[in-house]
Amino acid sequence: MAENKSFLRTLDANAERWMLLGFYGMIVATIVVEVVRRFVLSYSSIWGEEIARYAFIYLAWVGVSLLLGGLLTRAFDAARPWGWVRPAACIAAVAAALVSGAAVHHRVHVWSDPVLLWRDATAKAPHSSRAWNNLGNALRIE
Repeated sequence: MAENKSFLRTLDANAERWMLLGFYGMIVATIVVEVVRRFVLSYSSIWGEEIARYAFIYLAWVGVSLLLGGLLTRAFDAARPWGWVRPAACIAAVAAALVSGAAVHHRVHVWSDPVLLWRDATAKAPHSSRAWNNLGNALRIE
């Protein structure tokens, strides 16, 4: 039983670090593989760039989540009598949730239709062959 508690304490203390290290390792490994494939083998995969991009995005948002979680945990720690910090942390957390919700509400109509999504993508990145190809596929399917 003591070994199980020790494992859970270790997991609780280090899970975020291990996850961040895993994402970072995936980014580095994917980039190395893609560089070798592109410049040595003259072959490029379509998934390599996407994995590196999404892992980087998730890595950034995991960091933001850890920062906010740590700040809110410290703000609500009963051992710290910081009078104004708790209301400020609550206001900041509610404001962040409202801004995120408003951003999602503003963009949800674009994500509801594949043609609208890819027209928006081609308008924002007119030189992206992937966006144009996916717009063509969405128009063909429609």
